[in-house]
Amino acid sequence: MAIPPLTSQRSVEIVMKGVVAAAGGNAKNFANVYHFYRINNTAPLSKAHIETAFQAAIGALVIALLNNRYTQTLTSVRIIDNALDQALDFVEAGVGAIAGDSMAMEDMAYVLLRTGIKGKSFRGNKKFGPLSETDTTAGSSDVLNAGAITRFNTLNAAILAGFTDADGNIWQPQVLSRELSQLEVNPTNVISYPIVQVALNHRVSSMNRRKIKSVYV
Repeated sequence: MAIPPLTSQRSVEIVMKGVVAAAGGNAKNFANVYHFYRINNTAPLSKAHIETAFQAAIGALVIALLNNRYTQTLTSVRIIDNALDQALDFVEAGVGAIAGDSMAMEDMAYVLLRTGIKGKSFRGNKKFGPLSETDTTAGSSDVLNAGAITRFNTLNAAILAGFTDADGNIWQPQVLSRELSQLEVNPTNVISYPIVQVALNHRVSSMNRRKIKSVYV
């Protein structure tokens, strides 16, 4: 299985991982997966430089809108064009910036990632939590308030803009189709499309997988 040349290594998978502290139940690990492609393919590739640039451009904005029950633990970076490439982990320790009561662990903000191609294989999403009680309108936990929407729109703009690392690689966001791609052996076949719109659902969404275990007294 030959390793693809540097000029063919164009797509990166970045996983931002964190833990949400217990609040009467159990702690939970949260992860968000991002995919980017570089529009120039001749510069060197450094995972450390990629992680640093991602953290500054996007990771820091994610932390800025989460409740302080959240602590980022690490970010992993993997080149997905090379089936032999192993993810490299970078330790992080940022704490959510919003103090006060958090919403339930399964409550989250849903962000839709659209490409220019129709079909479920070419749409993506991000689910961000834990949210804070102050993120919603007083007396209602159904929709995000103006302050939360502003913070999320700032993050959404940053995701859409991508980032540039210290080696001069310009990374743009993409939706990867795992169903259509072949990533297990070299040569790989990465099927992905650039993201053209990042849209926030103002309604507070829910994710059953993030619920805590039952608590009995």
